[in-house]
Amino acid sequence: MKVFALFVAAFAYTVLFFMSVRSTVAWWQGEAETGLIDYALIGLLPVLAWIWLHYLSIFRKGCDSGSCALPEDREGPPNSGS
Repeated sequence: MKVFALFVAAFAYTVLFFMSVRSTVAWWQGEAETGLIDYALIGLLPVLAWIWLHYLSIFRKGCDSGSCALPEDREGPPNSGS
């Protein structure tokens, strides 16, 4: 059940991020008439980008210590998570 909840959360984050980018680009180019939801999505874009860079990206803090390396590039045995 935990894996399913994480999958749903990741899917919702992705949809929200892409909808936010779409609304921001349409607003920037003046193509769409922006409503309250569009303004909320435009305001949410920096927050979503910060979450991505801080927690999910390979550019996050601590990723240079080898935790983001491919398994064949890591030194030593793999961690079992316990």
